[in-house]
Amino acid sequence: MVATASFTLADNVLGDDTGDDGVIVDQGGPGFPAAAQPIPTLSNLVVLLLVLLVGAVAVGSIRRVTL
Repeated sequence: MVATASFTLADNVLGDDTGDDGVIVDQGGPGFPAAAQPIPTLSNLVVLLLVLLVGAVAVGSIRRVTL
């Protein structure tokens, strides 16, 4: 069983902050400003090294199974 939630959006009703303009805008809810800290990611070199490591492990596993 998976928990789900559903709701209906309509223009110019409770939850729409801009009135009857054909656009639904709700300014509420948790969030961070657009100028928040950047999301840390891996450099291209580290990603390449990880790909090579996974490839080496895969080749080693294949050789071990076929021998």
